[in-house]
Amino acid sequence: MNGTKIGTILRVMGIPDPYPTDTKWRRLLNALVPVQNQFHHGNHTANIIKRVFDPVNCVGRKEQFSVGKCELNTILPSVDWSWEMMVI
Repeated sequence: MNGTKIGTILRVMGIPDPYPTDTKWRRLLNALVPVQNQFHHGNHTANIIKRVFDPVNCVGRKEQFSVGKCELNTILPSVDWSWEMMVI
């Protein structure tokens, strides 16, 4: 995911992007922490993951999608989520 895609996703979700020139992880962190603190749930984080892994965004990049999904599957159990929960 590139910086433009991050900006688009945040804009579509109505989440402010306070530091658009920061690194990807800091940018997402600084955008999501206030939302998390306001609503006290991780739905916005889950929705960003769903949007990034939406198959429409991966047309013609099946291998990249599969690798990303495998990497995500190693992380999600640590926060008690599963890929099945993330399916759009």
